[in-house]
Amino acid sequence: MQSTSEAASTAGPASNECKPSEPGAPAASIGLNVWLQVQETDPDLTKSFNKGGFQGTAVSPTYQAMRATQIFGPHGLGWGTELISESYVEGGPLGFDKDGRLLGREIIHKVYLELWYIYGGKRGSIKQFGATSFLSRDAYGTISSDEDHAKKSVTDATSKCLSLLGFSADVYMGKFDDHKYVTGLKAKMEAAGSPATGMTSTETATTADSQHQNSIGSTPVGTELSSRYLGYKTRLQEFQDKGQQVGNIPAARAQIEQDAGLTQMEIQTLLQSPLLRIADASQEPAQDGAGENAAPKSIFL
Repeated sequence: MQSTSEAASTAGPASNECKPSEPGAPAASIGLNVWLQVQETDPDLTKSFNKGGFQGTAVSPTYQAMRATQIFGPHGLGWGTELISESYVEGGPLGFDKDGRLLGREIIHKVYLELWYIYGGKRGSIKQFGATSFLSRDAYGTISSDEDHAKKSVTDATSKCLSLLGFSADVYMGKFDDHKYVTGLKAKMEAAGSPATGMTSTETATTADSQHQNSIGSTPVGTELSSRYLGYKTRLQEFQDKGQQVGNIPAARAQIEQDAGLTQMEIQTLLQSPLLRIADASQEPAQDGAGENAAPKSIFL
């Protein structure tokens, strides 16, 4: 079958100001810096699969993109992909009719892709192949085509490139086959919180929530609070007691706003915490009698 080839980009070319490291450059000094930051995978963002007798663990592509953005910067600025070529090749037979004539062959979409990234002021790149079945026959004999085959092939190649940098290395090294490893990793992830925000949505209720309410926002009155709300509130109190700041306030606010386990009243109350406030030069002046240590104004008053 005739092959096609084209040059395309999903994110635009990287800046020419950052060029690949010259031979002998101190790239070796970077060593496992990237690998050690991205080798562990959040079990909640994976799923098991069984395809063609092959079992394994699939990692969410969006999760991998988020992790790459954390390390390199926004897609298109700190990292991206460029499609070098693509082709359609014939695979195995789709079947035969009653007279033994070939019905056709599977068609597989293949891509050759370059993933570029900027780290430590230098540009690096990795090239890999990706493939997806475009025309295939399932176990029930149904012949069908996949209209999303191109996107899946690019995703496949991108994941392979990122794996060579250490992304989700624990999955590719087979550690997710060990139930004890996955259980321990879940506990570790929950204790550490979201990799993007440092916040955790633990469902463990605590009586410490009633302490120092003014320092982390007012508590809704006359409602039964969810365990997720109490978990967030306790986490904020820990930040307050240790004199720490939330590293990424917009991301933390977004995490709370999108948490389906919270009521709207709980969400709005949590967002009143001084630790989650976004600086605003247009803030209203303090009311008479309000000192520096006064409790923040509640939306419920």
